[in-house]
Amino acid sequence: MTIRAFFTRAVFGALCFTSLNVQLHAAEASSEPVSNAGPSAGWGLGLGLGVQKKAYSGADTRLKVLPNFYYDNRWVRVAGTGIDVKAGSLGAVSFALRTRLALGDGYKSSDADILDGMNKRKGSVWVGPSLLWRTALVDVAAEALMDASAYSKGTQASLSVAHSFRQGPWSLEPRLSMNWLSAKYVDYYYGVEAAEARLDRAAYDGRATLNLSTSLRLGYAIDKHQSLSLDAGVRRLGNSIVDSPLVDKRTQPIFGMGYMYRF
Repeated sequence: MTIRAFFTRAVFGALCFTSLNVQLHAAEASSEPVSNAGPSAGWGLGLGLGVQKKAYSGADTRLKVLPNFYYDNRWVRVAGTGIDVKAGSLGAVSFALRTRLALGDGYKSSDADILDGMNKRKGSVWVGPSLLWRTALVDVAAEALMDASAYSKGTQASLSVAHSFRQGPWSLEPRLSMNWLSAKYVDYYYGVEAAEARLDRAAYDGRATLNLSTSLRLGYAIDKHQSLSLDAGVRRLGNSIVDSPLVDKRTQPIFGMGYMYRF
């Protein structure tokens, strides 16, 4: 086992164990969930626009426009395609059980020429513990998720560091992230089974890998209810994804815009 594999497995296990214990202690201490949020709920509606460029060779760049819903109270937080059930906090560290929809993952054989004859790969629902640690310098977020739909039977874990600079109605947030993907995840989405192989597409078994990304979010508060956001960045794909015969690029663009009205 490599040092990287040992580290990622250790982080994954420690995060799961820590979150489970916090949930148990919170349940023992009170019948009501503990949260840093106030008792009143906040919610909002918005619209998001994003550019999707998958790593598969010859895949088209797609523009996606999706409605966005936001809701936050003492027990639960819903934002976009994610749902967090709050599990209490320890000082500046808050914990949650996260459910995240990733229905845009995967592909159909018609999505690109290199995928012709491949079996369809489906998007999934991911579930697992998450944490957010707010410090005076940076916000540290982590999650460890498992494929609840059992399509890939994979796991993934991510760690990100961000800091928000604010000046009047403007905000600027640089973010650095790393996302570890298990061998089963990579094999399902980027592997090639023996029955799918052809002259220009050799059989390929995926291995665990680490993606790195950096992004910058620009926000503007129009008034106390309305806000705009712009995200731009780049993702560097791990070696075992780039080595796949289905993939012809090392990097992916990150770009999105959003509007939110908070009631």
